[in-house]
Amino acid sequence: MKKEIIILIFCLFLTNANAQEISINSGEFEINETFKIEVSIDTLNETIGASFNLNFNNKIKALKVEEGSFMKKCSATTFGSIPPAIEESKIKFRDLCFSEPLNGKGTLAVITFKALTPGKTDLELSDANIFNINGDPVSGVKTKNGVVNVNGGENEIIQNKAGENKTSEPEEKEIEAKEILKNESVKVAGNKTDTVIQEIERQNETNPNKIINDDKTTPAVETGDLKTYDTATNKTKENTPPKTGQKNLLIYGAIIVMIIITVIVFKKYKR
Repeated sequence: MKKEIIILIFCLFLTNANAQEISINSGEFEINETFKIEVSIDTLNETIGASFNLNFNNKIKALKVEEGSFMKKCSATTFGSIPPAIEESKIKFRDLCFSEPLNGKGTLAVITFKALTPGKTDLELSDANIFNINGDPVSGVKTKNGVVNVNGGENEIIQNKAGENKTSEPEEKEIEAKEILKNESVKVAGNKTDTVIQEIERQNETNPNKIINDDKTTPAVETGDLKTYDTATNKTKENTPPKTGQKNLLIYGAIIVMIIITVIVFKKYKR
Protein backbone atom coordinates (compact mmCIF):
# COMPACT_ATOMS: atom_id res chain seq x y z
CA MET A 1 0.00 0.00 0.00
CA LYS A 2 2.79 2.38 0.88
CA LYS A 3 4.53 1.53 -2.37
CA GLU A 4 1.40 2.46 -4.37
CA ILE A 5 1.09 5.80 -2.59
CA ILE A 6 4.73 6.63 -3.31
CA ILE A 7 4.26 5.80 -6.99
CA LEU A 8 1.10 7.98 -7.15
CA ILE A 9 2.88 10.94 -5.51
CA PHE A 10 5.81 10.49 -7.90
CA CYS A 11 3.46 10.52 -10.91
CA LEU A 12 1.70 13.67 -9.67
CA PHE A 13 5.08 15.32 -9.17
CA LEU A 14 6.14 14.46 -12.72
CA THR A 15 2.84 15.74 -14.05
CA ASN A 16 3.24 19.06 -12.24
CA ALA A 17 6.86 19.28 -13.24
CA ASN A 18 5.95 18.94 -16.90
CA ALA A 19 2.97 21.35 -16.69
CA GLN A 20 2.97 23.94 -19.45
CA GLU A 21 0.40 26.77 -19.55
CA ILE A 22 -0.38 29.96 -21.45
CA SER A 23 -3.06 32.12 -19.84
CA ILE A 24 -4.66 35.54 -20.23
CA ASN A 25 -6.13 37.71 -17.49
CA SER A 26 -9.59 39.29 -17.30
CA GLY A 27 -10.84 42.77 -16.46
CA GLU A 28 -13.72 45.23 -16.22
CA PHE A 29 -13.48 48.59 -17.94
CA GLU A 30 -15.52 51.62 -19.01
CA ILE A 31 -16.67 52.42 -22.52
CA ASN A 32 -14.03 54.31 -24.57
CA GLU A 33 -11.38 53.35 -22.00
CA THR A 34 -7.94 52.20 -23.19
CA PHE A 35 -6.66 49.23 -21.18
CA LYS A 36 -3.99 46.52 -21.18
CA ILE A 37 -4.34 42.74 -20.98
CA GLU A 38 -1.41 40.41 -20.19
CA VAL A 39 -0.75 36.98 -21.67
CA SER A 40 1.39 34.85 -19.33
CA ILE A 41 3.53 31.74 -19.71
CA ASP A 42 4.29 29.08 -17.09
CA THR A 43 6.88 26.42 -17.88
CA LEU A 44 9.44 24.54 -15.79
CA ASN A 45 11.15 23.12 -18.86
CA GLU A 46 13.60 25.06 -20.91
CA THR A 47 12.00 26.89 -23.81
CA ILE A 48 13.04 29.25 -26.58
CA GLY A 49 9.63 30.91 -26.90
CA ALA A 50 5.92 30.52 -27.57
CA SER A 51 3.09 31.30 -29.95
CA PHE A 52 -0.70 31.73 -29.72
CA ASN A 53 -3.76 33.16 -31.42
CA LEU A 54 -6.13 35.40 -29.44
CA ASN A 55 -9.75 35.74 -30.57
CA PHE A 56 -12.20 38.46 -29.42
CA ASN A 57 -15.31 40.25 -30.69
CA ASN A 58 -15.87 43.77 -32.04
CA LYS A 59 -16.87 45.26 -28.68
CA ILE A 60 -13.16 45.94 -28.16
CA LYS A 61 -10.38 46.92 -30.54
CA ALA A 62 -6.72 45.82 -30.38
CA LEU A 63 -4.37 48.79 -30.68
CA LYS A 64 -0.88 47.29 -30.18
CA VAL A 65 1.03 44.27 -28.89
CA GLU A 66 4.21 44.59 -26.78
CA GLU A 67 6.79 41.99 -25.87
CA GLY A 68 6.42 40.77 -22.28
CA SER A 69 9.05 40.69 -19.52
CA PHE A 70 9.54 36.91 -19.86
CA MET A 71 10.81 37.18 -23.44
CA LYS A 72 12.74 40.37 -22.72
CA LYS A 73 15.11 38.29 -20.61
CA CYS A 74 16.45 37.02 -23.92
CA SER A 75 19.05 39.27 -25.58
CA ALA A 76 17.85 38.58 -29.13
CA THR A 77 14.31 37.61 -30.18
CA THR A 78 12.25 37.51 -33.37
CA PHE A 79 9.76 40.09 -32.03
CA GLY A 80 11.42 43.06 -33.74
CA SER A 81 11.80 41.42 -37.15
CA ILE A 82 8.51 39.47 -37.17
CA PRO A 83 6.01 41.48 -35.07
CA PRO A 84 2.60 40.08 -34.09
CA ALA A 85 -0.25 40.42 -36.62
CA ILE A 86 -3.25 42.47 -35.45
CA GLU A 87 -6.51 41.74 -37.25
CA GLU A 88 -10.05 43.00 -36.67
CA SER A 89 -10.95 40.24 -34.18
CA LYS A 90 -7.75 38.21 -33.87
CA ILE A 91 -4.11 38.58 -32.84
CA LYS A 92 -1.42 36.18 -34.07
CA PHE A 93 1.63 36.11 -31.76
CA ARG A 94 4.96 34.29 -32.13
CA ASP A 95 8.20 35.16 -30.34
CA LEU A 96 11.39 33.07 -30.23
CA CYS A 97 14.72 33.56 -28.47
CA PHE A 98 18.00 33.19 -30.40
CA SER A 99 20.57 33.28 -27.61
CA GLU A 100 19.74 31.19 -24.53
CA PRO A 101 16.76 29.07 -23.39
CA LEU A 102 14.30 30.37 -20.81
CA ASN A 103 12.13 28.81 -18.12
CA GLY A 104 9.82 29.74 -15.28
CA LYS A 105 6.86 32.10 -15.21
CA GLY A 106 6.36 35.56 -16.67
CA THR A 107 4.54 37.84 -19.06
CA LEU A 108 4.66 36.66 -22.63
CA ALA A 109 2.88 39.64 -24.21
CA VAL A 110 1.05 42.85 -23.25
CA ILE A 111 -1.89 43.82 -25.48
CA THR A 112 -3.49 47.28 -25.49
CA PHE A 113 -7.22 47.41 -26.25
CA LYS A 114 -9.89 50.10 -26.47
CA ALA A 115 -13.45 49.48 -25.23
CA LEU A 116 -15.88 50.36 -28.02
CA THR A 117 -19.35 49.21 -26.97
CA PRO A 118 -20.86 47.93 -23.71
CA GLY A 119 -21.02 44.19 -23.13
CA LYS A 120 -19.01 41.04 -22.59
CA THR A 121 -16.02 39.94 -24.67
CA ASP A 122 -14.47 36.46 -24.37
CA LEU A 123 -10.70 36.37 -24.80
CA GLU A 124 -10.09 32.94 -26.30
CA LEU A 125 -6.61 31.48 -26.75
CA SER A 126 -6.09 28.99 -29.59
CA ASP A 127 -3.14 27.25 -31.27
CA ALA A 128 -1.04 27.86 -28.15
CA ASN A 129 2.47 26.40 -28.32
CA ILE A 130 5.57 26.40 -26.13
CA PHE A 131 8.76 25.44 -27.99
CA ASN A 132 11.58 23.35 -26.47
CA ILE A 133 15.29 24.04 -26.99
CA ASN A 134 15.15 22.22 -30.33
CA GLY A 135 12.36 24.50 -31.57
CA ASP A 136 9.69 21.78 -31.42
CA PRO A 137 6.27 22.36 -29.76
CA VAL A 138 5.95 20.52 -26.47
CA SER A 139 2.88 18.45 -25.68
CA GLY A 140 0.31 19.01 -22.98
CA VAL A 141 0.17 22.83 -23.18
CA LYS A 142 -2.90 24.10 -21.39
CA THR A 143 -4.67 27.42 -21.98
CA LYS A 144 -6.68 29.63 -19.67
CA ASN A 145 -9.01 32.12 -21.33
CA GLY A 146 -10.15 35.51 -20.03
CA VAL A 147 -13.18 37.82 -20.14
CA VAL A 148 -13.51 41.57 -20.59
CA ASN A 149 -16.64 43.37 -19.42
CA VAL A 150 -17.27 46.87 -20.75
CA ASN A 151 -19.59 49.01 -18.63
CA GLY A 152 -22.01 51.59 -20.02
CA GLY A 153 -25.00 49.37 -20.77
CA GLU A 154 -28.76 49.90 -20.97
CA ASN A 155 -29.17 51.70 -17.62
CA GLU A 156 -26.56 54.30 -18.52
CA ILE A 157 -28.05 54.75 -21.99
CA ILE A 158 -31.51 55.26 -20.48
CA GLN A 159 -30.11 57.83 -18.02
CA ASN A 160 -28.32 59.64 -20.82
CA LYS A 161 -31.48 59.72 -22.90
CA ALA A 162 -33.45 61.03 -19.91
CA GLY A 163 -30.85 63.75 -19.41
CA GLU A 164 -30.93 64.64 -23.09
CA ASN A 165 -34.72 64.88 -23.06
CA LYS A 166 -34.61 67.07 -19.96
CA THR A 167 -32.07 69.50 -21.37
CA SER A 168 -33.69 69.62 -24.79
CA GLU A 169 -37.21 70.42 -23.51
CA PRO A 170 -36.74 74.25 -23.53
CA GLU A 171 -35.18 74.01 -26.97
CA GLU A 172 -38.19 72.08 -28.24
CA LYS A 173 -40.55 74.73 -26.83
CA GLU A 174 -38.51 77.49 -28.45
CA ILE A 175 -38.58 75.69 -31.79
CA GLU A 176 -42.35 75.18 -31.46
CA ALA A 177 -42.85 78.89 -30.74
CA LYS A 178 -40.74 79.85 -33.76
CA GLU A 179 -42.79 77.51 -35.95
CA ILE A 180 -46.03 79.13 -34.73
CA LEU A 181 -44.69 82.63 -35.48
CA LYS A 182 -43.48 81.47 -38.88
CA ASN A 183 -46.87 80.00 -39.74
CA GLU A 184 -48.65 83.16 -38.59
CA SER A 185 -46.27 85.26 -40.73
CA VAL A 186 -47.08 83.14 -43.74
CA LYS A 187 -50.79 83.54 -43.06
CA VAL A 188 -50.47 87.34 -42.79
CA ALA A 189 -48.39 87.53 -45.95
CA GLY A 190 -50.93 85.34 -47.74
CA ASN A 191 -53.82 87.51 -46.57
CA LYS A 192 -52.01 90.65 -47.77
CA THR A 193 -51.37 89.09 -51.16
CA ASP A 194 -55.00 88.06 -51.46
CA THR A 195 -56.11 91.59 -50.53
CA VAL A 196 -53.86 93.13 -53.18
CA ILE A 197 -55.10 90.76 -55.88
CA GLN A 198 -58.72 91.43 -54.92
CA GLU A 199 -58.06 95.19 -55.09
CA ILE A 200 -56.50 94.87 -58.54
CA GLU A 201 -59.46 92.86 -59.80
CA ARG A 202 -61.90 95.40 -58.34
CA GLN A 203 -60.05 98.28 -59.99
CA ASN A 204 -60.01 96.40 -63.31
CA GLU A 205 -63.78 96.08 -63.11
CA THR A 206 -64.35 99.75 -62.23
CA ASN A 207 -61.77 101.22 -64.62
CA PRO A 208 -60.55 98.95 -67.44
CA ASN A 209 -58.27 101.68 -68.89
CA LYS A 210 -55.89 101.88 -65.94
CA ILE A 211 -52.28 100.57 -66.13
CA ILE A 212 -51.30 97.50 -64.05
CA ASN A 213 -47.87 95.95 -63.42
CA ASP A 214 -47.07 92.81 -65.38
CA ASP A 215 -46.52 90.68 -62.27
CA LYS A 216 -49.94 91.69 -60.85
CA THR A 217 -48.55 91.79 -57.35
CA THR A 218 -49.10 95.54 -56.77
CA PRO A 219 -51.49 97.89 -58.64
CA ALA A 220 -50.05 100.78 -60.67
CA VAL A 221 -50.35 104.36 -59.44
CA GLU A 222 -53.40 106.07 -60.91
CA THR A 223 -54.33 109.73 -61.35
CA GLY A 224 -57.53 111.72 -61.06
CA ASP A 225 -60.27 110.17 -59.01
CA LEU A 226 -58.72 106.65 -59.14
CA LYS A 227 -57.21 104.94 -56.12
CA THR A 228 -53.43 104.72 -55.50
CA TYR A 229 -51.78 101.69 -53.85
CA ASP A 230 -49.58 102.54 -50.86
CA THR A 231 -46.77 99.92 -50.64
CA ALA A 232 -45.73 101.21 -47.19
CA THR A 233 -49.09 100.29 -45.62
CA ASN A 234 -50.22 97.67 -48.15
CA LYS A 235 -53.48 99.62 -48.58
CA THR A 236 -55.17 101.61 -51.30
CA LYS A 237 -55.97 105.26 -50.77
CA GLU A 238 -58.11 107.79 -52.59
CA ASN A 239 -56.46 110.57 -54.63
CA THR A 240 -58.29 113.72 -53.51
CA PRO A 241 -58.67 116.16 -56.45
CA PRO A 242 -58.52 119.97 -55.86
CA LYS A 243 -61.83 121.52 -54.80
CA THR A 244 -63.89 123.66 -57.25
CA GLY A 245 -63.51 126.86 -55.17
CA GLN A 246 -59.75 126.54 -55.19
CA LYS A 247 -59.79 126.16 -59.00
CA ASN A 248 -61.87 129.35 -59.47
CA LEU A 249 -59.66 131.34 -57.12
CA LEU A 250 -56.60 130.36 -59.14
CA ILE A 251 -58.30 131.41 -62.40
CA TYR A 252 -59.39 134.79 -61.00
CA GLY A 253 -55.91 135.49 -59.68
CA ALA A 254 -54.38 134.71 -63.06
CA ILE A 255 -56.82 137.10 -64.81
CA ILE A 256 -56.05 139.93 -62.38
CA VAL A 257 -52.31 139.45 -62.91
CA MET A 258 -52.78 139.59 -66.68
CA ILE A 259 -54.85 142.84 -66.40
CA ILE A 260 -52.20 144.50 -64.22
CA ILE A 261 -49.45 143.54 -66.67
CA THR A 262 -51.53 144.90 -69.60
CA VAL A 263 -52.14 148.22 -67.86
CA ILE A 264 -48.46 148.64 -67.04
CA VAL A 265 -47.43 147.91 -70.63
CA PHE A 266 -50.11 150.25 -72.02
CA LYS A 267 -48.99 153.18 -69.81
CA LYS A 268 -45.37 152.60 -70.79
CA TYR A 269 -46.08 152.81 -74.54
CA LYS A 270 -48.43 155.81 -74.09
CA ARG A 271 -45.60 157.86 -72.67
